[in-house]
Amino acid sequence: MPCKGVAPDAMNQCEAANVSQEAILFTGLYLVALGTGGVKSALPAMGADQFDEKDPNEAVHLSSFFNWFLFSLNAGALVGVTFLVWISTNQGWEWSFAVCTMAVLFAILFLCLGKPCIESMCRKEAPSFALHRLKLIACKQMHCKISKFQVSGQGCNSRKITGIPNGIRYLQRIGVGLVLSAISMAVSGIVETHRKSVAIEHKMVDSVEPLPMSVFWLGFQYAIFGAADMFTMVGLLDFFYAESSAGMKSLSTAIPWCSLAFGYFMSSVVVEIVNKASGGWLASNNLNRDKLNYFYWLLAVLSVVNFVFYLVCASWYKYKKVEVKKVESYGEDEAKVELVGV
Repeated sequence: MPCKGVAPDAMNQCEAANVSQEAILFTGLYLVALGTGGVKSALPAMGADQFDEKDPNEAVHLSSFFNWFLFSLNAGALVGVTFLVWISTNQGWEWSFAVCTMAVLFAILFLCLGKPCIESMCRKEAPSFALHRLKLIACKQMHCKISKFQVSGQGCNSRKITGIPNGIRYLQRIGVGLVLSAISMAVSGIVETHRKSVAIEHKMVDSVEPLPMSVFWLGFQYAIFGAADMFTMVGLLDFFYAESSAGMKSLSTAIPWCSLAFGYFMSSVVVEIVNKASGGWLASNNLNRDKLNYFYWLLAVLSVVNFVFYLVCASWYKYKKVEVKKVESYGEDEAKVELVGV
């Protein structure tokens, strides 16, 4: 290992990695990216397919599924930046990678155990869905009346007020997330300005010692940004799945992840452009002398511009028309409530 047994304060003495070691490293990184892309693009559509969109009750659970899906991703990321970092720092990188490998193997085992349940659900639902289609055709031929039916049920106040299973429209949820994202960048600028003032006040601008300031100050911006991420990503997944055609749902739910990956690449470009245009806001390794707070303010302004552009584009979009209907079969007392796209 190039840095095996080297103290953290002497990392500049590490032996340079050779070609084979670099090849192994980059191969692993690209395989992680490839595997993550496959999971994040396929899992939302696979899970959402277990719900019947035409059933008002299941339509509510469909939105909850996307919430729990993104919550699980963020929970895993939290474990990665805390527990795994602690392992790599105190036990070594090999132990950290070993824990990741065991977690992936457990996930594969868990998926294999759950696969029969998913398949049996498909076999169970498919005949009933086909039978329901036949009933609709028979009703049309027998001139059955299809009357509008208002679904009453328990739910949150927003669902009762708007009459929408998700409480608010998909694009409205995305808009809330974009607003919170801009607010989080503004709060980040305020916190960073306060942090620099603490460094100046205690004459620790060039000191390597930690500042007399609690790390929980960062909690404000991360809490707001976490809420923004939940609103935006859940709204995007819900929007693309609900508004896409049946054959495009899996591909459509991958679009948010593609845009997110593109944003990660563009962030490096933005940093380089800002450094050159500003004369080096983020040029040094000393945050007390850098202008990170200015960079946060710039991101806040860009977020506002992005939100305005989003409002213009969203105002042009027309949702698929969905009506809540009660289908009555001729000569029978049975009725079925469904959401029908028109």
